[in-house]
Amino acid sequence: MTVFDYYQANEAGSSQILYAVYPNATARGGSARVPALAPLFDCGISVNCDIDLQLTRQKSIGPSRTFVDMPSSVNTKLKGLSNTTTVDLGNIILKNIFGYRSVDVNVFPDLDGTPLRLAEVNQLTKTKQITDELQLSGKALNGKLNWYLADFISMIDPTA
Repeated sequence: MTVFDYYQANEAGSSQILYAVYPNATARGGSARVPALAPLFDCGISVNCDIDLQLTRQKSIGPSRTFVDMPSSVNTKLKGLSNTTTVDLGNIILKNIFGYRSVDVNVFPDLDGTPLRLAEVNQLTKTKQITDELQLSGKALNGKLNWYLADFISMIDPTA
C-alpha cells in the first residue's frame, strides 16, 4: 500500500503590538539608546524614526490594529510518501515500510510591531527525512514461538 499526502497553506501571520518601551535598559544588560543607533528608532521628530512616538500612536488606535512595515505571513508546504510492502514466503513474512517527508515552512514576522525596521526576521525551516524498516517474522517450534527481527534506519537532512 502506498500513501501520498500533501499540505500547502499561505496564511497571513499575526502581528506584534507595541505595548511598552523601556527608556533605559541598563538593568536588563545594556541600552540600545546610544547616539549611533538614534537614527534607527530614537530621532524624536517623526513616527517614522522614533519608537516613543510609535508607542503613543499605537496606544491611540488600541490593541486591535497596528502599523507595521511588512505584512506577516506563514507559508507552509508538507509532503509525505509512505509505502508498506508485505511478502509471505511461507514460514517467514517479509515486510518493508518506507517513508519520506519534506517540510518547508517560511515565517516572516514583524517582531517589533511598528513600521520601524527594528526586528524583522525570516524563519526558514527546510527538512527532508527518509525512513526505512525491514522486518522478518515467523513462527517456530510448531507455532509455540513467534519471532520477529527488524532493522530501522532514519536519515534527516536539515539543510535540504
